[in-house]
Amino acid sequence: MIKDQGIKLMLVASYFEKKSPKMIEEKTGIKALYLPLFVKGIENIEDNFGLVDYWIDQIIANIQ
Repeated sequence: MIKDQGIKLMLVASYFEKKSPKMIEEKTGIKALYLPLFVKGIENIEDNFGLVDYWIDQIIANIQ
């Protein structure tokens, strides 16, 4: 189903274990992108606006 839909990127909250996403990557060829779910989940993200900006920047960088 993933291959049929043309999905190339899987978003994963960075606090989840990595075993299942790695298995999905191997079986489908899509890339897992680990993103923080909370403000201050990564350095320099101080508010929700910064968090969403970070998500968008990372998604764009990983689909090009």
